[in-house]
Amino acid sequence: MNRERGFTTLTVTLMLVSILVSVSVFIGKALVSEKRIALNEIEYRVAYAAAEKGVAEAIAMLKVDATASSASGTVNSSAAQASYSVTMTSNATTAGVTDILSVATLPGGGETRVSMQVAETSILNPDNSGPAAPIIINGTAPLNGNITIVANPNGSGTGVPVSIWSKDAVNIGGSALTCGQHEYKNGGCTTSNAYSYKQGASSVIGADIVANDPGFPSDMFDYVFGEPDSAAAWEHITAKQPPLSVVALIRY
Repeated sequence: MNRERGFTTLTVTLMLVSILVSVSVFIGKALVSEKRIALNEIEYRVAYAAAEKGVAEAIAMLKVDATASSASGTVNSSAAQASYSVTMTSNATTAGVTDILSVATLPGGGETRVSMQVAETSILNPDNSGPAAPIIINGTAPLNGNITIVANPNGSGTGVPVSIWSKDAVNIGGSALTCGQHEYKNGGCTTSNAYSYKQGASSVIGADIVANDPGFPSDMFDYVFGEPDSAAAWEHITAKQPPLSVVALIRY
């Protein structure tokens, strides 16, 4: 009888040990799998961030040089590292559109791709290289309060700054003043370096303010956008924006 009890006890003990071992192995595998999933998620995020960085870098390059065709770099973090390679090619079907493809690669072979189409277009009047002055007023311009206007350094020709362009008179009051870009960036605008400002009871109007101009455009909308002001013109300007799509292709 004692032998049978001993055998039963041993059998039950072995079964319990086997169950505990199986549970431990299962928990261990689950923990390892969870850790791998977390690591893969981190690597994916780093790779995607690298691909997006490549796209942003390509757009910045195209703004400076429209003929740029490639870019590359790396993204490092404490958890993962990814390298990216970007190609910029002209779209085969739409003129003026550039296709950007950024491919980010992980050391283990994982890969993320982000593609985008970009284009630069202008809705401004091609006969004018942008507004001549920061402030253009079709009427009288009473400038009061605390306002600083930085002149367009080439508003009336190379090296001829223009701050305000008005059809009628311009009056400066309060703490309003105008100055050049250099002065604004280096210490700020004051009455000692300003072009135009308020001095005592009178206003000092410099050559940067063009007032009572007989050549002021009769149609400001036409001057800025190159079309007479109308509902049809608004629709035409809106239609100038190309219907581009932004597509992200992910593969990991």
